[in-house]
Amino acid sequence: SDGGDVSPGCSSVSGYCGEQTIVIEKSHLLDGLPGEDVDVTFFPTHASRFTVRPAHSLSSVNDQYLTTWNLSVHDQLTVIRITGTPAGGDVVETTVTNLVTLEQHSPPVSETAGSGDCVAFGETLGPPPCIHSGDFRMLEAIWRDNSLWSAASAVCTPPGDSTDRSCAHLVEVATDGQPSLVQDIMFGASGEYFSWPSIRTDSSGNLFVSLTHTSPSIFAEASVVGRLASDPPNTMSALTVLRAGEIAHFSGRWGDYLGVAVDPADPSSVWLIGQYAKADGAVRWGTYIGCASFTTFGCGLATPTPTPTATPCPDNDGDTICDGVDTDDDNDGCTDVAELQTALGSEFTGGRRDPLDFWDFFDPNRDRAVSLGDFLAVLARFGSVGDPGIDPLSPVPLAPAYHTRYDRTGAPPGANPWQAGPPNGSIGLTDFLALLAQFGHSCAAPDPTPTALPSATPTPTATPTPLTTPTSTVAPLDGSVSIRNSSWYVDIIGAIWVVGEVVNGLDHPAALVEVSVDLYSASNTLIDTGNGIACVITMASGSDSPFTVLVIGPPPDVDHVVVQVTDFLEPPFFIIDPPIVDLDAAITNVFTDSIGFRHAVGTVVNNSPSTYELVQPCLAFYNAAGNVVRTGSTFTNPITLAPSQMGTFEAFVDAEGVSIVTERVWVNANYAD
Repeated sequence: SDGGDVSPGCSSVSGYCGEQTIVIEKSHLLDGLPGEDVDVTFFPTHASRFTVRPAHSLSSVNDQYLTTWNLSVHDQLTVIRITGTPAGGDVVETTVTNLVTLEQHSPPVSETAGSGDCVAFGETLGPPPCIHSGDFRMLEAIWRDNSLWSAASAVCTPPGDSTDRSCAHLVEVATDGQPSLVQDIMFGASGEYFSWPSIRTDSSGNLFVSLTHTSPSIFAEASVVGRLASDPPNTMSALTVLRAGEIAHFSGRWGDYLGVAVDPADPSSVWLIGQYAKADGAVRWGTYIGCASFTTFGCGLATPTPTPTATPCPDNDGDTICDGVDTDDDNDGCTDVAELQTALGSEFTGGRRDPLDFWDFFDPNRDRAVSLGDFLAVLARFGSVGDPGIDPLSPVPLAPAYHTRYDRTGAPPGANPWQAGPPNGSIGLTDFLALLAQFGHSCAAPDPTPTALPSATPTPTATPTPLTTPTSTVAPLDGSVSIRNSSWYVDIIGAIWVVGEVVNGLDHPAALVEVSVDLYSASNTLIDTGNGIACVITMASGSDSPFTVLVIGPPPDVDHVVVQVTDFLEPPFFIIDPPIVDLDAAITNVFTDSIGFRHAVGTVVNNSPSTYELVQPCLAFYNAAGNVVRTGSTFTNPITLAPSQMGTFEAFVDAEGVSIVTERVWVNANYAD
């Protein structure tokens, strides 16, 4: 497509007012033209449309297809085709609204196994536990070779069931000629729940669906279903589990991390991203990545013709790890302390599968686990090139600069499938595939020479006030709203975090306190800016609040940071709640886990006569000098607290490379009464 399509909704004081499609000249965006020189076409607002999804075009086409459900006619699918370009002045929208489908309504919550209350929609609904199934809106649309598929969560009553469940609604429309309905599938099963479908077709038109599956006897799990293009209409394959759920989930939020993508090197295979309830001791959700294919040789699991390989290393005990590496036969794939007595090499990489090969354990952020953080670190440098001979232990420049720590090649001939080769000078798809081969692997051995994040250092402020004790919340009434105890640091993907406290020295409350940061080079040149809001929305007179400002993709030559308060609201607040009172929070335990994350566990008790919802503990972590070096926030379980009710919380932050000596907690919430 030569145009980029955006379909925003709009709102007014009285409520939703419709959807408007905007077509932007793609070449102008790619050329980086100024905004006033970019050609744009605006279509009228449609009150009957809601959440219009532009279809991902998986084969060559000049037109752009979009789909949506009619806002008021619940069995009507709308298909939109846009032709032409803004630069050519010939953009035309053609709409088909007479495609009748199974009725599309918002699904109920998806019940899961476990004990506890269902938390959804910001409310505690009572047992059993559940996850949010979403609503009736379109989630995704794809187009390939005149086949247009759409997907959404929906309510249905499966055959043999008498109860409404969450199901996956999948609709195929043929677009050669006048669009026509080909398949209308409501995927569900008696007593079970399916939600958040994400879809792709491979090069042969076979459909793959990544979705969440639950039941009263199953924790939320990542699953996949599909169908061959040659299968009978309106049929699907049996369910396959990508990753089983491990625990009940209580955050009230779900569905952000599902997706499917066609493998560019093997278009008969797709990579699936699924979400499951993970027993991680914190947020209780995990992301799992897997490959699927309907072909014999898909996903790189086999090759049509055998290729001669070298003799593999000895593995007489059959644990898939070289005997010389796994000398204590613990089958953990790591060179740990017990094995160092007999294996050559050292632990300076933080634990790896083969001590003779530095490049074997692909752990870019060096937290001794191949996890999502490593994907983000590589993603931040995707497309960069450089010298593959750079010492992997040399200092790492800020993203997106190249460094060998983020660069791998595939397993050499005769190697184990999880092995990776040395860098090739460019960071791209091969590096992500190498990460996938080791994803989830971890080593518990300590790293004697860790690469720490830059230590948090105080940033210049107008009049910094030393923190005498981190437990004090009383601020002097000096007639200002100011900053104290601030610092900044750079994370593993090169983003800059500025953290600290906002102090309300006014004799009345202050709300929505805005904090701005300016990033300077060594020559004192302003090179970037950022802003954020204090965690406590309405601050009482004499109180304080932690703040966090995140600057993503800053220039690499940041030397110092200046932080200041730039705006806040004063009474009367009108629609903003007054300061929160009688929500008493306490930290009951703190600990640092095996991969360097600092955890704070505690309780919040509602000692007021009011009910509070969206109860959010905000935390600050301090060094010995009294500066805030990390911040974090989470929600209580349950998320709504009635009078005299207690909620629990656990928040954690990456504490590698920084010394934390104490913590504080504040509480933010909304009045429900």
